[in-house]
Formats: sequence, structure tokens, C-alpha cells
Amino acid sequence: MTAAPSPLKVLADAIRETAHAASAGIVQVRARGARPATAAHIGDDLVVAPLHGLDRDEGLVVIRGDDAFDATVAGRDDALDLALLRVAGFGASPLSLATEPADAAQLVVGVARSWQGDLMARLASVTGQTCPLRRWRAEPLPALLRTDLAPGRGVSGGVLVDPDGRVQAWLTTGLSRGSVVGIPTTLLMDRLARLAAHGR
Repeated sequence: MTAAPSPLKVLADAIRETAHAASAGIVQVRARGARPATAAHIGDDLVVAPLHGLDRDEGLVVIRGDDAFDATVAGRDDALDLALLRVAGFGASPLSLATEPADAAQLVVGVARSWQGDLMARLASVTGQTCPLRRWRAEPLPALLRTDLAPGRGVSGGVLVDPDGRVQAWLTTGLSRGSVVGIPTTLLMDRLARLAAHGR
């Protein structure tokens, strides 16, 4: 009789499978002479990248596997650290987006890419909501998701994926010093729709 796999192996396999399923939608954006940033393919020919990771609007290239695509900035949201990129020929998004917000204590997998382009995955949890402080007279921020992920190279621009394989939030370190927060998918898509229409 074959022994049942250990709970640790079951968990490790689930994390690996979740990250692999999301990997096609987790890409990189590069600018000449700058370090690459993680980005997420969230719509037809559309990619969202961390605004703080881009040092220019021109000469941007999105990397997916061995393929490189020229990208242009379609909009910027300074309040939420978002840059919407239009990537001709990139196609439809492979990511499945959640339509209901995650609850506190929800287990998720953080998926991003290292500067070398390798896929990174880490088990995490949503620990609640947060409203990071912004500079004087800046737009008040809506409630974001607080996570127990540690900041690190490539984390910004990644996503939180729930056990059903849906993206619950887009990640950034640019809104809260020393921590990683998640912009809930519903809020993210609302802001990106405005950026696609108006640019800001």
C-alpha cells in the first residue's frame, strides 16, 4: 500500500502548480540601461507595471519568455504607483482575475520574477486592510490589502493568487515603506480602465 504524501509535499506541490499556472501572465518590463521590473499581463495588449520601477516613457520593452515586445506608456496613476503599458501584438491576458475581495487570513501565493527573469513564488497570507499615508495634499488612498510578504527585488509588479487560481491583488512596495501591499483586483481594473481611456 502506497503511503499518502506528507501535508508539506501537498502544500509545496500546490504552491508550485499555482505559480506555474500564473507564470504566463507574469512578465518583465525593461528600459535601456535600467534594471527590469516585474509586470502583469492584465488585458488585451495591456500590461501593468510599478511606476517607481520605470525611469522613462520611451524605449520600453516587455519580455515574455524569449520574446521581446516594444511597449508604450498608456497611462500613469501616481497615487497607486501604476503604469499602464500598451504592448502591440501581446494578445489576451492569461490571468484569471478575482471578482470578490479576499478576506483577512486568506492564504495566497505571491508570484513575481527576479531581475534575471526567473519565476519566484512564496506562500503568503492577506493579513487585513491598510491605508498607507501619502505626502501632504496628495489624493487619499483607498483601502489596500496588507500582506506578510517581505520586500525584495522583483516583488513589485507581481500578483497574489488565491487557491482557486484567481489574481486577488497586484503588488507594490511603492506605497508603504518597508512593506508590500496589494491593490485589490477590482480597484486595479477600475483604475486601469480610467487610464486606458484618459491616460491619468
